[in-house]
Amino acid sequence: MGLWSWYEEDGLLGSRYISTLALCAAFGAPDFALAQSGEELVGEDIIVKGDKVQRSLSDATAGTTIIPGDEAERPINNDIDDALRDQPNVLANEGFSLPSIRGVDSTSGARPGITVGSQPRTPILVDDVATPAGDSSTISQITLWDVDSIEVARGPQPTSTGRNAFGGAIRIYTNDPSFNLEAAARASYFTEGGTLNGAFMLNVPVLEDELAVRITGEGSIGQSYVDIEPVLPAGFDPEDEIFNRLRGKLLWEPDALSGLSVLLTIDRSRSEKVLEGFASDVDSISIQSPGLFSLTSSYEEVDQVTAQAKVTYDFNDNFSLVTRFAFQENELLFVDTGESFFGFSLGATGFDKRQFEGEAYLQFQDLGFVDRGVFGVIHNTENEEGFNDGFIAFTLDGKIQNTGIYGEVELSADEFVPGLTFIAGGRLEIDQRQRTTNAGGVQTSNADLDETVFLPKAGVRYDFDEDTRIGYTYSRGFRNGGVDVDFLTPGIPTSNIDPEFIDQNEIFARTSLFGDMLDVSATAFYYNWDDAQIPGVVQPGGLFGNVPEAIGFGGELSVSFQPIEEVRLDGALGLLKTEITDAGTATHFDGQELPRAPNVTASGGITVTPFDGFEAKASVSYVDSTRSALGEATLDAYTLVDLSASYEFEPGPTSVQVEGFISNLLDERYVTFDEQIFGFGGGNLRAVGRPRTFGGAVTVKF
Repeated sequence: MGLWSWYEEDGLLGSRYISTLALCAAFGAPDFALAQSGEELVGEDIIVKGDKVQRSLSDATAGTTIIPGDEAERPINNDIDDALRDQPNVLANEGFSLPSIRGVDSTSGARPGITVGSQPRTPILVDDVATPAGDSSTISQITLWDVDSIEVARGPQPTSTGRNAFGGAIRIYTNDPSFNLEAAARASYFTEGGTLNGAFMLNVPVLEDELAVRITGEGSIGQSYVDIEPVLPAGFDPEDEIFNRLRGKLLWEPDALSGLSVLLTIDRSRSEKVLEGFASDVDSISIQSPGLFSLTSSYEEVDQVTAQAKVTYDFNDNFSLVTRFAFQENELLFVDTGESFFGFSLGATGFDKRQFEGEAYLQFQDLGFVDRGVFGVIHNTENEEGFNDGFIAFTLDGKIQNTGIYGEVELSADEFVPGLTFIAGGRLEIDQRQRTTNAGGVQTSNADLDETVFLPKAGVRYDFDEDTRIGYTYSRGFRNGGVDVDFLTPGIPTSNIDPEFIDQNEIFARTSLFGDMLDVSATAFYYNWDDAQIPGVVQPGGLFGNVPEAIGFGGELSVSFQPIEEVRLDGALGLLKTEITDAGTATHFDGQELPRAPNVTASGGITVTPFDGFEAKASVSYVDSTRSALGEATLDAYTLVDLSASYEFEPGPTSVQVEGFISNLLDERYVTFDEQIFGFGGGNLRAVGRPRTFGGAVTVKF
């Protein structure tokens, strides 16, 4: 199906698009673009921290949005999925898989960790360190306590994130130490699973205006909202869920060395849980019997340690040098629950990833016709080992070495055309990876890849005035290939995967009207995706293969309207159309839409603050129908409604906030993932969303 035929059949003028747009216009847009306390500002604008060029949010494309920390860490947001729910053209609903952005699936299915090309298309970075992906269950480790901001960057990011980012980036920043004595604590409870959460923060200035320490901790205990039966051998309860994290930061800004800042971070987290949401009966959200393959065997234990040193030196108002070094180890174990597959022991499966990353970049600004820019280099080494001691009995080991040299500048043309700015940049990417897999003592695959590519970025921006601007950007993304292996199919088939490339064009506009009462941002984009790595091309629900060409286009619209101080209306709309224009030998996929690419995502909400300290909020979000993978059944569309109310008061030197909420008010029963996992019909993996959940929290700050 071509572009014009789609417009004619069910395009932007179709009834459901018009009705959805009308709904969003009535409500307004999510408040991710509003400046909040604790965020870095340029004048009255927010700095995009993850953008190495250090541009303000109003200068960034409308494809970049920011969720303020106090919005992200609301108790109703159990994890990063919940915080991203209102983001247009972002699908983050599975609990075990990274988000899909504009139809570009970050992890490409449920089992990418066995492949060489297992690094995510859209990395999630916490304080600039990319979290492991694929078989490391990243999403279950990302909680939202003591968060400064979340940045959502859509489309390829060859120059702005440090790491190469094929389809976008989710960048999370936690609060750094301050030179004030601070403390906070929170206790919260969720009815579904009976989950009890606790968290604390302590910030201590050790030397006045020079040295400070910040320590945060959090933990939860409860059970999965999926009822899993029966209880497994030796009294093992697969419903149990346990999580804890401890993070420490030290900030040193010596008076004797003006301009120097040293930030040390160490983070340790552990979790024990079943893969979130897996079920066989959507209506009862229950697994009644093991069947051929019981998903209770996917009970996992994850242990992750991250350490980072970041040094910033401001030479003067024009130049700053940033260097950082980070180490991370992620150990994942799918425990041996005593279950069997056709009478054979499933055993235990484990993966151990270790990565080291070093980065240095020079930031500069106000150099004649150069408004701002960056030049940097980043090197990452990642090692992984894996095993299964059951009937599959596989081992794997692999290594990835990646070096990126990147740069970007904004060139002012004010002297010739006031308000006009040109953007130019690029990235030289050197990617090497080796990987070997064995099963039954026999080598099943061996890969050794070495690719060097250049990824350009270019654009132009025009400022009508300080409140209104438009622009255009072009950027290219790349991800290396590999070999996929299916240990669960007789004969152990393999599939060689070529590198993939994506070229995106984007136009955007931002404006503020009526004295900042109304904020509007809009984006339109088109991308061409060559040799897309997609599961199910070689066999249904199985091996990855390359789709020679796919396209995607659409747009995002966000509106925020605050007619009076006590009322704010928010809303957003994402429109997306994808199509496989050339499926190669898999001709039956020609004309199909990409997986995890809903045509419509929409959200709306109202926030009311009738008197000091009290806030009530109602929000609705909609996700259109889509598929988990090619050749799989279409998942139904669903709509979620949330309500919350909070009251904050100040007894003495402390502040106390009490909040209650209802998540999924209408008790919508919906499937977020459904994919066949064995080529010979062994079963399906299905994930279901959380049912209606009541909760409450008490937060105390000193």
